[in-house]
Amino acid sequence: MTSNKKTKRIGWFLVFLFFAILYYLNPDLFKEISRVKDIRFINFLMLSVLCVSNQFLLGLEIKILCQPFDIHLGVIESFGLSSIRSIANHLPMGAGVISNALYLKNQKKLSIANFTSSLTVSIVLMFLIAGFLGFITSVYLTMSTGSTGLNLVILFFSVFLTSLLLITIRLPILKSKNFIAEFIRNFQQGYTLLKKIGQQSKN
Repeated sequence: MTSNKKTKRIGWFLVFLFFAILYYLNPDLFKEISRVKDIRFINFLMLSVLCVSNQFLLGLEIKILCQPFDIHLGVIESFGLSSIRSIANHLPMGAGVISNALYLKNQKKLSIANFTSSLTVSIVLMFLIAGFLGFITSVYLTMSTGSTGLNLVILFFSVFLTSLLLITIRLPILKSKNFIAEFIRNFQQGYTLLKKIGQQSKN
């Protein structure tokens, strides 16, 4: 057996194993997929375009966050990373994020520390945008139809404000070892590093 055929068989086996594990952990997911036939074609097409566009934007984000570390990903490569992360996130233990971290470390020599720092920056930016859009939408719905309550408006505004404060205010280094303190430390390190590298590239 040639090495190419052996590699293909291993690849297909891993794909089969992945879907088998996915079915074991979340069998209802395939039931939901089977309902696609009940969706109108135009709605299915719109959802497909939105899904692909979302993965493309997430891939573009990965590409941009890797550039300050002198790691240049192609459009297809970054799109593949975002797609694999989304699919693997159905598995436990943050499998999607781990798969991206291992790929970038082994193939692009991006350290786990730098990946973690850039990831926290990505998460905070995501919450910032989601909080802002959610706040605007909930205010509009509350004023126009009354379909959302004040609690939802406050929730989105709190998410937006907290994310904005993390970006604009330099917090003291937290020595605690809990999850929140570790997240803030990683974000501060990543945000500072990305700004520093960005300023150096402009000069």
